[in-house]
Amino acid sequence: MICPICEQEKDASKFNCVNGKRRHNACYQCRGLRERAQLKLDFLIAFDFKCSCCGLDDGRFLTLDHVKDDGNLHREKYNEQQILRLARKEGYPKDKYDCLCFNCNSGRSANGGICPHKCITKEEYKQKLESRVFYTGREFVNNNTSNLPEARKQMALQRSLVKSLKGITPEQLEQLVLAASQKLA
Repeated sequence: MICPICEQEKDASKFNCVNGKRRHNACYQCRGLRERAQLKLDFLIAFDFKCSCCGLDDGRFLTLDHVKDDGNLHREKYNEQQILRLARKEGYPKDKYDCLCFNCNSGRSANGGICPHKCITKEEYKQKLESRVFYTGREFVNNNTSNLPEARKQMALQRSLVKSLKGITPEQLEQLVLAASQKLA
């Protein structure tokens, strides 16, 4: 039997047949591809081919989002096509489903349910990351990485100074301060 869509000769088991007669012309694989494409198209039409957060209008990057963050529960029971089919059957209720691009969807997932576009700027995010990377001791080093080696040297010098001053009495400390001030003068 030849599928009119992919034009390949396939065994009868690859077609929906009853008593040797085909119920559908296309093979299972081509019918599945067609159905998945129709599901995606219906979804995109329902949400105007646009990410509701950032406005991206490229259908290749748009995904169905579960507004109440219960997508993981849905995915335990159903695959992607079954979820799209169920959403279409329900009429894509806006209180249950939304259309987001991959970036907004994953950003929302990683940011406690709020898309990063809506709560933090790129600059703030960069500073947040840099402050985590360049944390040294109790204080944060200035985010300008050019001063990082110097800042590390100063921190090491402060630590060694604190260690050397631990066993000093107040009188000895006073004499050191007096000697240092005389040298500076």
